[in-house]
Amino acid sequence: MERIFVNRSIRLRMGLALIAIAVAAGLGLWFAAMYLVNGPEEDGEQALIVGLMLVAIAVVGALRLGHYGYQTVLALDADEKSGHARVSLWRPLGEETFETRLTEIVEWRYEVGRKNTRMPNYRFRARLAESRRWLVFEFSPREGLHPLFRQLAGEAVDEFERQTGIAYLREREDAANSR
Repeated sequence: MERIFVNRSIRLRMGLALIAIAVAAGLGLWFAAMYLVNGPEEDGEQALIVGLMLVAIAVVGALRLGHYGYQTVLALDADEKSGHARVSLWRPLGEETFETRLTEIVEWRYEVGRKNTRMPNYRFRARLAESRRWLVFEFSPREGLHPLFRQLAGEAVDEFERQTGIAYLREREDAANSR
């Protein structure tokens, strides 16, 4: 099998997010415990409110991280001849790897997350036909796409190249080479 997609940045980003969630939850529980120990004395109610807010923020962060993180693909290995694929998904303590067929990865589409920022997330989303499980392929426009990946996600790659201007640059002849 040949590696046709790899996400290099996801492990560090998700690891830092997990640390931030754990710190927020720990601080929230510590503030709530301070209220239980000291009672509703001076600043006790404020500690309880801050603690509950931090725990709520940690819970929402964990739910969001779980929702998007569990769909994120770390690597996609494929064998074009046999039509088999191995997909590695991000998990908090490692990765989940499973085998499927290339024809089972369907409904490719291109999307941009955090559009109005300096660092948007470019990604392709696809669905596994059997289990109705979504897969998210985050990538950088600076990295080239493997020819087999281009073949799998044909229309989505074309849309990405049109929206980012790469298609225009491909069609245009290089001025430096024309002399």
